[in-house]
Order: sequence, then C-alpha cells, then structure tokens
Amino acid sequence: MTVPAAIGHAAVTLARDLHATAILTPTQTGGSARRVSRFRPAVPIVAMSTHEWAIRQLALIWGVIPIQVQYEEESTDALIEQIQHVAESRGIVHSGDIVVVAAGIPSGLVKSTNMIKVSTIGGHE
Repeated sequence: MTVPAAIGHAAVTLARDLHATAILTPTQTGGSARRVSRFRPAVPIVAMSTHEWAIRQLALIWGVIPIQVQYEEESTDALIEQIQHVAESRGIVHSGDIVVVAAGIPSGLVKSTNMIKVSTIGGHE
C-alpha cells in the first residue's frame, strides 16, 4: 500500500472510530477525495478545490460532496480552518462535530495525500 492510500484508509478508520461527522479533503486534482472514497466511509467526503474541472469530476465519485472554493493559504492551519468554516456554512457539519482532514500539504507543492488531522468544528483539538 502506498502512503497516500494508507492515509485514505486511516482517514476512514479514524472517522468510524471517532464517530466523525465528515471527512474533509482540500484538493487540487481530486486525488485525496478519490483515495478516501475507495474505502467507502459511512460519512460524507467533503472535497474542496479551486478548480471547476476537478469539482465536476468529483461529482461522479462515490460519497463525495464537491465544493468549489477560493483558498487563501497562509498556512496549513489557516487552510484547515477555512475548509471547516465552508463545511459548517453549508450545513454539512456543526459546531462541536469531529471531522477528519486528509490532504496533500503544502498544497500545490505536493502531488499526493501526505497529512491527516482530527479536528473539532468551532473548538480546539
């Protein structure tokens, strides 16, 4: 198993074990969301990309809710906070919900999923 595939599997396992509400995947190409989808999580995979073509492709992937966004990536923490806010503003997650974030960090410089984080919406980890 590759590192990106293992992270996708771990994201699904964490979401199940922690009763997370969603798996959030900021992505450029959709690869992170596709890797997570292969393991068929019981929660939605919220894939956010700046690219309209990626969003259109992700609409066809099992379990994925694709959302086009405009990131302002000052840091990894700022990116995660921003995607959590988008998911909350869309009513997908709510304050106090646990989410799992799987992404390629730093965005635009890496081509595969290399990071996983568990976070609480509106709270502290």
